[in-house]
Amino acid sequence: MYNTDFICTYKLMGSEEDCKLMYQIQLLQAFGIDQMNEEIVNLELCNLFDKIKNYNTLSLIIEKYSKSEYISNILNSLNPGEEDGKAFIFTVLFQYDYFDLIHKSLCEFLNTGIISDKTSDEFIRCINLQ
Repeated sequence: MYNTDFICTYKLMGSEEDCKLMYQIQLLQAFGIDQMNEEIVNLELCNLFDKIKNYNTLSLIIEKYSKSEYISNILNSLNPGEEDGKAFIFTVLFQYDYFDLIHKSLCEFLNTGIISDKTSDEFIRCINLQ
């Protein structure tokens, strides 16, 4: 089960090395594991995506990110179906650059059933800057 009981602080660490280490720790914490277990992470990512995939705010974030050159090139080379493409983008949002934002979005959605406009606007601004 996804852990919504913490705030991501990995980007606030002093050095780049500390930020990366804290990111790894907090990513594991979010999935409730002490060491990387791809089977657990992939299963939870599928469960999370199934819960939130039809939520308009997440669809907007995924659509926005799909237009980035980085993701667009990957999707063109993989040529997944629409649903698989969205699931792929959802998993990519757990990378270092966006983990704090996807975590905040998931916490809001899982705890309240919505993602606030403030959080979605912040997420989209961040995507636009990349």
